[in-house]
This record gives sequence, structure tokens and C-alpha cells, in this order.
Amino acid sequence: MCLSTKTKLCLLNTLPRIITSSTANDYIIYLKEPIINRAILQRFLKSLSHLDIKINVQMQMVKEDINNIQSRTPLEDEESNKLREAIQEYTEIYNMVAENLCYVKPAMFIKIFDKEIIKSHNTHTQYLLFQMAVKYPKLVITYILSNIQNNSAYKKIYISYLGSLLARLKTDRKIVKKSLEHFSNFLKIKIYDSNIKGDNNNDKHNNSDGDSDRDGRDDKHNNNDGDNNIHNNNKQDNNNHIHNNISKEIILMSQTFLYILCFHRELLLENEKLIYNIFNSNIIKYMNKNIVNTFIRTCGNNHGINLNHNINLKEYNSDNYIVDESLCYFPFDPTLIKDIGEKYKKSYRIF
Repeated sequence: MCLSTKTKLCLLNTLPRIITSSTANDYIIYLKEPIINRAILQRFLKSLSHLDIKINVQMQMVKEDINNIQSRTPLEDEESNKLREAIQEYTEIYNMVAENLCYVKPAMFIKIFDKEIIKSHNTHTQYLLFQMAVKYPKLVITYILSNIQNNSAYKKIYISYLGSLLARLKTDRKIVKKSLEHFSNFLKIKIYDSNIKGDNNNDKHNNSDGDSDRDGRDDKHNNNDGDNNIHNNNKQDNNNHIHNNISKEIILMSQTFLYILCFHRELLLENEKLIYNIFNSNIIKYMNKNIVNTFIRTCGNNHGINLNHNINLKEYNSDNYIVDESLCYFPFDPTLIKDIGEKYKKSYRIF
């Protein structure tokens, strides 16, 4: 296909604000066309995101089982039928984009994804990034890590993306190991800079006695990260920190670190020092209780790790757990749309 400049301009000028399943076929072929494919892809992602949000809202309104909605079983409820139609339309457009993603340069896709999807908390469209990571794992992971390191405005979302991707993506173990090393180094610096003290300062694994994890930094550094209000029962120093200089960012990073290790238990021993530091501080008390309990059950006192912690899980579960959306957001948790789940089955890790 070779379009004239005039034809390309005409096409862009007539591009609809939202692409539907009835118009998708008219535009998907232009993802192969250089120059204009950027605008075409951007409009497709925007349209998918719009439908994604619509589906999420409709899911909250129906009582019918989601598997029945996606089957051929006749539905009596009007809202269930509307949801079925929305899922069918979404899946049709999604599959078109997924099948033609090979014609799009990875760097261009990432930039558009960053603009259209990363901040929207979609529950299905982000799997296009997963698809890109299957083919270009280093590129996608580096993109996410760089946004964490550079303190992006959406840093907490990138942290959630990193944890979920490293946990779920079946890829070279060396890539996972290297990526976790980079992330754990960020976390060590955050913990040290915040001067977080453990509950047991004499513990042999506590990192408050001047070791290499201090990264050559001194105690004058303070951590001022975190920008969302947290509701909890502990005294807060300010909107960025809770008890003992622990920022919301450190809580999320520590939780993400443990979450990744739940899926990659072969990396437990080489990360045991940081694991002990997290468990011997108050950080553990403010995480998502499901992640902590899963880590303790599957990794604690096993695989050569002896946590030997003194945490009253009942007390921490009821009194300290922070209601914060970022602690419950896992972008690549199993999708409810069957067709998307089946598409990535071979590359997807089940816990």
C-alpha cells in the first residue's frame, strides 16, 4: 500500500473520535502505513480504553456470572445482554489491534501506551503491553524501570506494572533476576534514605548498623515521596509518611518486591537480606494482607528462608492495613475476558 500525502491527510481528517467494531476494519489496515500509523494506533487504544471502562462499569451492575455472559447461553437480563455486546465489540477490536501490532515499532507503541493507557487503570487493554513484552521483554521492562527511577508522575502505577509483569510473564530467568536486582536497589536506597528502623535493632539481618546496603549515603537524607492521602489508624507525620518515616511509596515497593518473589522463589536466598529488613521493620504491617500472608505461607520458613518475625497478623490485618488502591492493583492479574486470556496462555505464569 502506497498512499499519497493528500490521501493520508484526508484519512487523518476523517478519523472518528472513537473507533467502533463497525468502523475498525476501515482503519486497521493503516497500521501498516508509516507516518499515519501512529495516529491510527493512538485512536485505537483510546477507543479500547473507552470500551474497557464501559465494560468495568457494566460488570458492577450485573449479577449474572461472567462466564455465562461470555457463553452462548440466552440471557434474560437486559444489563447482562448489554455487557455481552460490549465484551464482544471490545474483543473484536482488541484482536484486530493485537494481530497487527507486529507492524508497529515497539518504541512508538510504548509512547502511545504511556499516554493513553498507563494512567487509566484499564483491566484488559494493558494486555497489549504484555504482548509486546513477550516479544521484547528487555525493552518493555527497561521502559517501566526508567519511569520508576525517574520519579514519573505515575510512578506508583509503574511499580504495580513492574511487579505484575515480572510475576506473570514467562521469560528468560536472567532478565527477571537482573530486573529484580535493579528494583531492589531502588528499594534499598529508599529504605536507607528514610532511616527506617527495625523492631529488633540487634537482629543479625537488620541493616541499620552500617553495611554496604547504605550505598555510601549518610543519615541526613530524608524521603519525601508519596502524594496521595492514606486513611489509617496510626499517627501520621504528614500526608507523605506514616509511622516511623515509612512512605506510601516504600510500602508499595516492598510489597511489589515480595509479590515478585512469590512467583520466583528461586531468587529468595540471594534476596534474603532485604526480605529480613522488610520483616524486621514496620513496613510489613501496612501492606496488602493477602500478599503478606501468601508470602509467609509459600516462602516464609522455607526455601532456606527463616523469617522468625514477631508480627501479630491478626492485629496488623485489622488495625494497620491501609486502604490504598495502589496496594490492590495488579495490571496483569488473570483477565475476565476469555479470548484475551487464551491468547497469552503460553506466555502467562499461573501462581
